[in-house]
Amino acid sequence: MHVKSMLIGMGFCSTLVQKAIDENGINQEPDIEYEADGTRTMLLTMKFPENLVNFALDKLGKDAPIDVIADFIVAAQLAEKYAEESEDVIPVVAREPDVPNELLFEKMDKTLRLLEMGFSDHQISMAIEKIGTEGQISDLAESIIAGEVPGGFHHDLANTEKKVLAAPSAANGACPSKGWRFVGVGAQKKDDDVGSSSGTANLGETSKGKKLKDEVENADTDDRRKRLRPGYMGDSSSFMELPRMQDESKENTYGVPSAMQPRLSQVLQPDVAKRPYFLYGNITELSPYWWSKISSFLDEIQPEHVDTRLFSAFHRLEGYVHNLPTENRFKILPRQQLTLQDRTPEYLESVMGYPANHTKMGGVGLAERLKMLDYCFQTETLAYHLSVLKTLFPQGLRVLSLFSGIGGAEIALSRLDVHLRCVVTVEHCRLSRDIMKRWWNNSGQTGELVEIEDITRVSLKKLESLVERFEGFDIVICQNPPTPNDFCEESSRSQTCKFDFLLFNEFVRVSKRVRDIMELKLTK
Repeated sequence: MHVKSMLIGMGFCSTLVQKAIDENGINQEPDIEYEADGTRTMLLTMKFPENLVNFALDKLGKDAPIDVIADFIVAAQLAEKYAEESEDVIPVVAREPDVPNELLFEKMDKTLRLLEMGFSDHQISMAIEKIGTEGQISDLAESIIAGEVPGGFHHDLANTEKKVLAAPSAANGACPSKGWRFVGVGAQKKDDDVGSSSGTANLGETSKGKKLKDEVENADTDDRRKRLRPGYMGDSSSFMELPRMQDESKENTYGVPSAMQPRLSQVLQPDVAKRPYFLYGNITELSPYWWSKISSFLDEIQPEHVDTRLFSAFHRLEGYVHNLPTENRFKILPRQQLTLQDRTPEYLESVMGYPANHTKMGGVGLAERLKMLDYCFQTETLAYHLSVLKTLFPQGLRVLSLFSGIGGAEIALSRLDVHLRCVVTVEHCRLSRDIMKRWWNNSGQTGELVEIEDITRVSLKKLESLVERFEGFDIVICQNPPTPNDFCEESSRSQTCKFDFLLFNEFVRVSKRVRDIMELKLTK
């Protein structure tokens, strides 16, 4: 068997295997005596230092997943590098096994988290050199994302984002890049009139067709790990254009200019466009910089933008990154009226495509219900993108739904008459979980609903057990931003008026883990 395939089959992540091959070459017959401990043997085969292999196995146990152990060793190597520059930390190779060192483990923990997020060891090293070992994980990650670390995105691109953020704000006060809210709820004169509504920002006035630079220099040139590295835009500079709203009445461009729809002409490779499918939906108005970053973590799939006014009276520019087919999609019929007359929860539930009184719960006030409807998919819009699943899975669908909110994805599929064989939802907001469970029980679903309260509980072992239990998943869906855990906190809105990279990374982690587990099962 080819060495690389064998290592991947044993559970190593492909990027880690490639790193070892790049640095050490392929040794088909390693000069290592056979040991009963196959995990230790394979780690030594990849030429990890023996003392660090023993150290990792001692701390994690021999039953830990092999890729987790390997990441632990890489983190220890980086921690040792930092330790050499500090008198407070004794390197692993220099201290006795029974000598604890909390500072070392703290540095290793940060490094492990950043490795899991997909950053290379080179990027992590540079970020720590810039910010220091005391920096928070979120600060280290943001410094890499923002292009402040050599080897990341070019500074011009980071400066471009600042220019986008500095653009004139919308008339309703919505943040043009990272903020989001209801955008324009004015009544429209005709059902087929999708022109600007009262209170709607005229994005064309703020952009005037200005193109953003699409330059990346020296991006990860010596990044041998190539862990989900930021991707290039290719030759298409149109992806980096700000939205222009002229010609938005043409349905074949989904309410936005065709220049902003590179996904519709993008041909995905067969190994990408297959089950388990995924769909990442962002209901905020993100800058081109962030969309490029999102695409780079999702197989370089370019986003598909859509104006929800094509499906409802609600106006919001949403974006989806997915590996679903784009042919033979259809809309839910009959179409709802295209005028928005009121801002009561009951009327907004109808406009957003939810059942009557969907958010009405004992002890839940008017303001809370309105906020709940802020943080949810417009179901007709989402259903259009998911409609291809109806013919792909005539026997029903197995869904893993992350940050499910009040059940927008599940309701969209139900409205398409797609049988939900099982739905596993991950949602930290208790109120959202209660609403979702009540809808499930009242809507005649015959499948199985599993609710998980925290994304941190979705470990590798948990995913393996779920895949075993349901024989895999057909699609992984994620909504961003998630519903705030506490509507009473005034800061909830401001905290979500920003792209949360850490939560996005959880979606990337889970979706890729599910695919790896399912592919591994097929090889057995």
